[in-house]
Amino acid sequence: MMKTLILGIGNPVVGDDAVGIAVANRLKEKNLKNVDVETANTIGLEIINIISCYDRVFVVDAVKTKNGKPGEIHKLKLEKIKQMMGCSAHDIDLSTVLKTGEKLGMKMPEIIIYGVEVSNTNRFMEGLSKDAEDAVPKAAEKIMGEL
Repeated sequence: MMKTLILGIGNPVVGDDAVGIAVANRLKEKNLKNVDVETANTIGLEIINIISCYDRVFVVDAVKTKNGKPGEIHKLKLEKIKQMMGCSAHDIDLSTVLKTGEKLGMKMPEIIIYGVEVSNTNRFMEGLSKDAEDAVPKAAEKIMGEL
């Protein structure tokens, strides 16, 4: 049986940056069978041990693209992440984490990335904008459709 993790990334006190956590929390409420759901404030090398236990990991995070509209949901390829402005502005990028894990001889999972287009991630405030809030159930449905 395939072990699956949903990992919501974000900072709950920086506005829409918390959208990945909100999507993960919504999926946690669904009590999905054979799926673990976790949240993290950043992507850092410490997640190598977590993700190496899984066959497939869905990562959900806030993104800002050049022409994106707030609330849009993007399914992203790992290779595109480095080319995107404002994506994964956390500790370290995901491709570096995966390469490091491989160099350490660990089996790295298949990574599926969902980015929710956001507008306000540069000031301290709790709660999501209406666009980000409206995107949460849609992103959750898209992920559930792939499980």
